[in-house]
Amino acid sequence: MREDYIAQLDPYAHLLPGKMRTRYYMQRLSHEAALQAIKGPVQRLRPFAPGVAESLVNDLSSIKIRKPDGTLEPISGQFVEPVQLQVVCYSLWQQLPSGEAEITEHHIQEVGNVAQSLGRYYEARVKSVAEMKRVKERLIRKWFETKLIAAAGVRNLVLREPDGKSGGLDDEVIQALQSDLVRAEQRGGLVFYELTHDRLVEPILTSNKKWFDEHLSPLQRQAAMWNEQYRDERWLLTNQGLLEVERWAKENSDELTELEHEFLEACRRVQAQLDEQRELQKQQLEMSLKLAQQQAQSAQRLRFMSTISAMLVVLSLGIALLMFKRASSAQDIPTSVLLIVAALLLGYLFGRSRSK
Repeated sequence: MREDYIAQLDPYAHLLPGKMRTRYYMQRLSHEAALQAIKGPVQRLRPFAPGVAESLVNDLSSIKIRKPDGTLEPISGQFVEPVQLQVVCYSLWQQLPSGEAEITEHHIQEVGNVAQSLGRYYEARVKSVAEMKRVKERLIRKWFETKLIAAAGVRNLVLREPDGKSGGLDDEVIQALQSDLVRAEQRGGLVFYELTHDRLVEPILTSNKKWFDEHLSPLQRQAAMWNEQYRDERWLLTNQGLLEVERWAKENSDELTELEHEFLEACRRVQAQLDEQRELQKQQLEMSLKLAQQQAQSAQRLRFMSTISAMLVVLSLGIALLMFKRASSAQDIPTSVLLIVAALLLGYLFGRSRSK
């Protein structure tokens, strides 16, 4: 039973045989205790080859330390988590091929790989808790990856908040994950949550990457890529792409994380800028069309006036010629010359008005 649950039984201890006076606290296993737990049960059935059990214990106890240059180096730690040892050994025993006398390093790598075994166990636990607590599996996985694991790939502490949520996840869900995946630590009167062991970091990240690739929606996947690319605007969605993810967000609003809300807001800002540019271009186009229409109407009026002017010139010349003939027959030469000059002047004036 988890330690934090025992206190809830104390009021009823007087009703139980022995009144719960005998208690045994299950400590984390030392290397020697872990080796005994691994070798003992199978010693007479199918023993480990020399050095294989020791290699398995070193793997299970590995932790990461930061070197002076800032890089992380895995080393063998002091303790092994009993649940992790049980998970790995059970998985190894279940998948061992028959007909062989020993458990070798080859078997460890092929069927009892520590990372794979812990990854499968993590997947089963998260799925079970998500169904039991009726919470999205993605939220639990995201909580592990972004809250319990720091960006450098090491364990991180999450403070238990008084509002019933810690790091964005309900405390009831976190308590269901305790004892094997999550541990509660009291420090300075406060309670912090952390992974039970560094060895869980790699299996969790590997499992999450595979799960997210298979289950994320286009919105969630695009938001993650946008964040990975330092929130470059070229990764934002607009037009039809934005409409599609907006529909998904409306139907699955309870799944949206803070990052995805920020991604949608950034997309909407860019879309608003595009709409404003398109409206400006539309107005400019309408003004251009209106100006072209006005110029076409002016040209049409000019052609009409030119045609009228030409007709008047021809008519004036015809009248002048007719009057010239009449004047010539009457021997009125000055009058004829005057009429011709008037006709030419009229043609000149019409030509000037046409050129304008």
